[in-house]
Amino acid sequence: MRPSIAMRRLLDRLLGPDEQHHVGDLDEELARRTGARTPNWKDELWYLREATSLLLAYLRGHLFPRPTLRSAPTHTTRSPRMFEDLLRDLRMALRSSIRTPGVTLVVATTLAVATAATIAMFAVADAAFLRPLPWPNEERLVRFHTGFDGGSGSVDAISPLDARGIASATGQIEEVGIWTLGETVHLTSVVEPVRLEAPRASVGLFRILGAEPVAGRFFVADEEVPGGDRAVVLSHRLWTDAWGADPGVVGTSIELDGAAYQVVGVAPKNGMLPVGADLWRALALGPEWYEEDRWGWQFLAALGRLTPGTDVATAQTELTRRFVEETAGSREGQMRVLRPLREELVGSARAGILVLSIAVGLLLLIACLNIASVLLARAQTRAAEFGLRRALGVGGSRLARQVMLETGVMATLGTAAGLGLAAAAIRFLSLSQLEALFALGPLSIDLRVGAFAVAIVLIATVAFGMAPVAAAIGADPAGALQGGTRRTAGGRSATRLRAGLVTAQIAVALVLLVAVSVSTSTYRGISSRDQGFDPDGVLATSVELPAGTEADEAFALYRATLERMAALPGVEWAGGGSYLPLEGTGWSASFAIAEPDDPLVDPGANMRPVTPGYFEAMGIRVLEGRGLTESDVAGGVPVVVIDRTVAERFWPESSPIGSQVSVGGLSRDLATVVGIVTDVPHERPDQTDGGHVYFSLLQRAQRSVTFVARTDGDPLTLAEPVRSILREVAPRAAVTDVSLMATRVRASMAGPRLSLTLLAIFGGVALFLAAVGVYGILAFTVARRTREIGTRLALGATPRAVVGAVVRQAMGYCCVGILVGGISSYLLLQWLTRLVVELQGADATAYLLAPAILAASSVLAALVPAVNAARLDPNLALRED
Repeated sequence: MRPSIAMRRLLDRLLGPDEQHHVGDLDEELARRTGARTPNWKDELWYLREATSLLLAYLRGHLFPRPTLRSAPTHTTRSPRMFEDLLRDLRMALRSSIRTPGVTLVVATTLAVATAATIAMFAVADAAFLRPLPWPNEERLVRFHTGFDGGSGSVDAISPLDARGIASATGQIEEVGIWTLGETVHLTSVVEPVRLEAPRASVGLFRILGAEPVAGRFFVADEEVPGGDRAVVLSHRLWTDAWGADPGVVGTSIELDGAAYQVVGVAPKNGMLPVGADLWRALALGPEWYEEDRWGWQFLAALGRLTPGTDVATAQTELTRRFVEETAGSREGQMRVLRPLREELVGSARAGILVLSIAVGLLLLIACLNIASVLLARAQTRAAEFGLRRALGVGGSRLARQVMLETGVMATLGTAAGLGLAAAAIRFLSLSQLEALFALGPLSIDLRVGAFAVAIVLIATVAFGMAPVAAAIGADPAGALQGGTRRTAGGRSATRLRAGLVTAQIAVALVLLVAVSVSTSTYRGISSRDQGFDPDGVLATSVELPAGTEADEAFALYRATLERMAALPGVEWAGGGSYLPLEGTGWSASFAIAEPDDPLVDPGANMRPVTPGYFEAMGIRVLEGRGLTESDVAGGVPVVVIDRTVAERFWPESSPIGSQVSVGGLSRDLATVVGIVTDVPHERPDQTDGGHVYFSLLQRAQRSVTFVARTDGDPLTLAEPVRSILREVAPRAAVTDVSLMATRVRASMAGPRLSLTLLAIFGGVALFLAAVGVYGILAFTVARRTREIGTRLALGATPRAVVGAVVRQAMGYCCVGILVGGISSYLLLQWLTRLVVELQGADATAYLLAPAILAASSVLAALVPAVNAARLDPNLALRED
């Protein structure tokens, strides 16, 4: 069925008898246009457009009937009359929006995109910086770290001795909660063993979080002793997924790594630490963990609540002083580091959130400027109407209210659509795991975000509604009565205002483009940095051995797996390690030179257990000495390989090869440094995090190992053969991940890449809006100067000269905008680079490329109205009124 026939049937059903003659007129006109031929797509399009206009006119007449004259009531009050006037103005605003669907669509769409970005970014910023944390006295909650003088960084773990010293500082610390890092278990009471994140937690952790169990209880003091630590608390997620939220699971026994544990409670859905834990086991540390030589065994995280009136700096100073006294100076260079919990959770996401928040603010500003320019042009075309209404006695305040209501209708439509887009954007950000960067709860449009959206409507309405209001109030009644539409259509002041608005758009767009350029340079610098290893062609397979695996059994498993992997076709090197680069996980320990005549400085380092062949498989270069070999086995001399960061810190003027060092958490015997390798990043490509110390997995077995294989072909072809090897060599081990090392590297840059993508989108939208603004003002100017341009053409001006004049006008706007935007972007970036250390300063390329893009866009936007002006017929132009 042809569209025109379907539309004809729709009109027959909807229109009343009084309107049917209009339908007959449409049919007659369609027959005249087509004659004897079948209507083509142009005829169908014409019919649909005219029929739609007829239908909209019919709906306007029935939804917004014109008021009829009636006698004024004899008794009335001012408030009802004002309310009636307001309703009448609102109906007129709705009719005006429907009469100009093009303007309404442009304004609503522009504002929808801008407000969607603003609302979504506010939801992120609100969760990161503004929303109260879900814990009581959150302003007094801090995380404890082991730090070091001299700017050598800090580690994410403390030792049991550290935890005891912190808990004893009752003058500064009110309560301390502790949990272990990186502990996992296998749920073996099911058909297929399931790997679970299972930290051990102290009783104080649940108290300090102010958590209330959903079912059962939390740990008690009697369960914090060795032998009595067989109690577990399930996470809400595990309780729901594995037991269907059955409260009857409390009191039952479950099997973890073959041992029986009793479920004593279920944690609430939100507000638990550490984030991502599947269950908690009771923390019970024996007396051996508090021996004086175990300061370097750092595997605990601690959360504390400061006493009222104590600030972070004061507490940190006092805790460091107490620490020095407790260790009698044996831990020289080491100190306590306290970080507010919000800062700890937001972490590296802070910089990206701040930059993106500023970007969306600028985008909203550009949108408001663009809409103000559109509405000002609309007001200029309605100048005769405004002048006539002023001549009929309508006051300026009434006229201003009418215009603001029209603006408010468009703003409300745009913001309503923006809320829908914002919900989709927030969903996208959640799927992109942006919220996992700060772990402060789910992103959503809650009451706070909704109130912000309402504020956006009000601010936006005022921001871009002032220009048309000024044009309406300044309308000339005399000119309207004389019928001089051109004289009442706005003068030079309105034109200068529109030019100023477009210039401001260009300036703000330049700031955004410079920000995109700087962020791109920063991202490129991070991603292109020498990472110290080669991820291409490497397959990584993570394995977790069953609990209770003996060291000799683990050693045999490592050797058998590596021998069979190395024998696979195409494999050049095979190795294994417990913590790979960019994982951001691991454990740290003290590290000190053992030579008696040297001061015992202990800045610590990240421990990395690896097998022979690991450096070769990962492409980590040995700079001096040797790597680990098959001779570095249990019972032999403990050896370590250090990276360049550790070597330069401890041995700035000599070689460390052959030096004796004390490594906490490795062995009570001194270890010998046998090699130096390149630095590799810890969590991000631009972070080494204090350096790494590698020791042999054949000397100290680990439960979790990731085997890596370098191949000269496609690494994915090794996935199934490696799985088969592990099923045969270690049938009780759980394979937790099989992936390309290159994929892991890309995943480590997901956050910065997402921020750059969003910023580039904002910059592109800003560039488009600025170009639209230039086009709009030039098209409007050419339309208003038709008679002038016709006169010039009649007097001998060439079309090329007319085009040049219009383009020069566009370049004038662009040059002023680039000058203002260049200064603004320089000042903004100076402030941002001081605030955000990850952000690099802008180079000359940013200040050359961004203006060039803007200038080219302005020229292209100016060409359409310029060519239209050059094609004007002088005779027709001169006959126009």
